[in-house]
Amino acid sequence: MLTKSELNRMATLMAKMEGNDFSTVASMFKQAQGLRQKIAAGVFKVGDTVKFEAKGRTREAVVTKVNRKTIAVKENQGLGFAWKVSPSLLKKV
Repeated sequence: MLTKSELNRMATLMAKMEGNDFSTVASMFKQAQGLRQKIAAGVFKVGDTVKFEAKGRTREAVVTKVNRKTIAVKENQGLGFAWKVSPSLLKKV
């Protein structure tokens, strides 16, 4: 997590940005976000039981596939809905 002074420094740098700088920073952000997703996805494997929040309820499901950006899961109970969930939203049970 960034410190207050680091956030202030970022705000100062952003105030100085021009045209193409925004595209460069957006690209850097997407790259960092993708790396975090990849690391988070590496924690899960097919067959893991996980929990996540969806439509105002806590859902429990089993991992059926690990993709680059999402984890495919299938609910254990009810109608057994299938979901594609960001790894950062999942917790192992």
